[in-house]
Amino acid sequence: MIKFFKKKYPPESAGKKMVPNVPVCGIKNTVLEVKNMIFKKASELETFNYVYVTDKGKLVGVFSIQEVFKRPDKSVVETFMKTDVVSIKPYSDQEKVAILAIKHNLKAIPVVDKKGDLLGVVPSDTILDILHNEHVEDMLLSVGIREADGFSTKIEKASPRELAKMRLPWLTVGLFGGMVAAIITTFFKEPLSEHFILTAFIPLILYMAGALSAQTQTLYVRSLAIGRISQKDYFRREIKVGLLMGIVLSSLMFLVSFLMAGTLLTGLILAVSLFIITGFTILVTIVIVWVLFSKGKDPALGSGPFGTIVADISALVIYFIVATILLDLLL
Repeated sequence: MIKFFKKKYPPESAGKKMVPNVPVCGIKNTVLEVKNMIFKKASELETFNYVYVTDKGKLVGVFSIQEVFKRPDKSVVETFMKTDVVSIKPYSDQEKVAILAIKHNLKAIPVVDKKGDLLGVVPSDTILDILHNEHVEDMLLSVGIREADGFSTKIEKASPRELAKMRLPWLTVGLFGGMVAAIITTFFKEPLSEHFILTAFIPLILYMAGALSAQTQTLYVRSLAIGRISQKDYFRREIKVGLLMGIVLSSLMFLVSFLMAGTLLTGLILAVSLFIITGFTILVTIVIVWVLFSKGKDPALGSGPFGTIVADISALVIYFIVATILLDLLL
């Protein structure tokens, strides 16, 4: 087992979540020696998924506990251990532990220091807890509740005043965002009053903007977390995706609006608006998430109320400007 030095790691760090009592052996140990070690210390061990191989304290290999019962007793560990060990630093965020476990299909993640010395292991049950807690936190952040830590417990004991305090901040921001949208609408009351059919499509425009923002945010946050694609390549790909979706959605919008309104002009206004809104919303959402991520903030804040406000106001402005320009040009 590991010689454990107790430190004050941050609450949501890998170091805080690791356990020190794990199966450890040397590179020259035989399978029989590993078996004896496991049987001898079974009551003390806190995880049984893998045996970690160290050389003078440094993590050099790993193998599944199943290998102990498959291999001949005389087999030497260094002949079958895996040397490409996935590990994490103690001050890394707990979310990265869960991401590594999912990405590499691992049941536990070893924690090493700068020198590569094994400090401990984040076990499988802890990884499941992390996944659950991060999911709850992101879900709550997406609806504007920042005090996500221990929310399930808090909600049972909290007073109405405390619950309101948790939920009001982003809703207040959303209220002001709605007021801004209402003010913007008044600037375009003339074309709207003359072509009232355009107002009937405002809810649809706002829904599409919100849905695009939520989709983009979810996919981009996942990409940032996994890190399998460069930001440059991701941005280029999203531009192509935005153009393709813009063409498809605007074509459908043109057809539906023409059938509903009976005029080509209305269909053209809605189609052009949605095409621009699609590309602009994707771009703005990526920028919002990237800024939050680069500042060390939770990207989930980029969705929910804040993302909806930005997407809705932008969509309204684009819709009204396109309508004004096309009405002036074609009438």
